[in-house]
Amino acid sequence: MQPKVETRTVTVTEVVYLSPPADLLRSCLPTTAFKVATNADGIDYSNWLESLLQRCNSQINLIEQWASGISEGQNNEPPDK
Repeated sequence: MQPKVETRTVTVTEVVYLSPPADLLRSCLPTTAFKVATNADGIDYSNWLESLLQRCNSQINLIEQWASGISEGQNNEPPDK
């Protein structure tokens, strides 16, 4: 009697961790000191801080768009090795 040959398909799952593009992960903290000596300097400083907040908000929105694309099955393929 000959042995029975059985063929099976084996599936191996590989976990691929994705992260947002590096340019969206830049720090929003000020990197330079701002000297406020006059009221005009205070207004400039306030405008500068507001621009930092707007940039951070934009980064958050882009990360959320990126993440929603991942959860919908878009852009979730690992890069070619």
